[in-house]
This record gives sequence, structure tokens and C-alpha cells, in this order.
Amino acid sequence: MLLIGEVSANKEVVLTVQIKDDGEIFHPVRCVLNTGFSGYLTLPASAIDVLHLRYIDEIYLVIAGNQPSRLRAYEGVVEWHTSFITVLVLEVEGHPNIGMRLLYGSDLHVHVVDGGFATVAAL
Repeated sequence: MLLIGEVSANKEVVLTVQIKDDGEIFHPVRCVLNTGFSGYLTLPASAIDVLHLRYIDEIYLVIAGNQPSRLRAYEGVVEWHTSFITVLVLEVEGHPNIGMRLLYGSDLHVHVVDGGFATVAAL
């Protein structure tokens, strides 16, 4: 499966991923590809509440500015390439983010211009 996205006017690569809620229904979520984030996925509390993701625990993580932060961690299921994978979802306000751990094992191509085309395929 080829994942298709675009470069936004804010110069961000935006991809839509399908995330499963507790009722087994997948929802499209527009996420920014963040190569500076080594995790799987971040979502704001409002999205986590709508999806009813299963709470796991709080974790400590060093984020922007080298500041240690305590973040709430959840379990989520994402459709990725040709399968459904369970990922760690961190609660972070702002735009949802896809991190390098989710992208790992993929081939990424981006036309880096406003409205440019982005594709992610399995290696």
C-alpha cells in the first residue's frame, strides 16, 4: 500500500493515517511527519478521547529544548502499509505527528514545494 500526502503551506509533510477506535472503526487522522521525533505517533488529548485509546502509563521523555517531560502513553492500532500495527501513542497538544519509529522500514519521497507530492511505501 502506498501512503500519499502533500507538503503544506507551512512547509510540513502531511500524511493521513487510519487509526482504530475502541469500536474497531478506523478514522483518518492528518499527521505531520516529524523526523525529529523518534517515536511512533503523537495525538492531542481531544483525538485520544474521541478514539478511546487504551491508557498505558506515563513516561518521561526529553522533547524540544532538551526539557524532560512527563507524557501520557496510550496504545493505538494504525493501518500502515499492508498491515495493522499496534503503536505507542503519546499525548502531546498541537498537530498529530508521525515519528521515525513508524516510518522506519519505509521509502519516503517528497517533492519539497508548496503542494508538493509525498509518498511512503514499504521497503
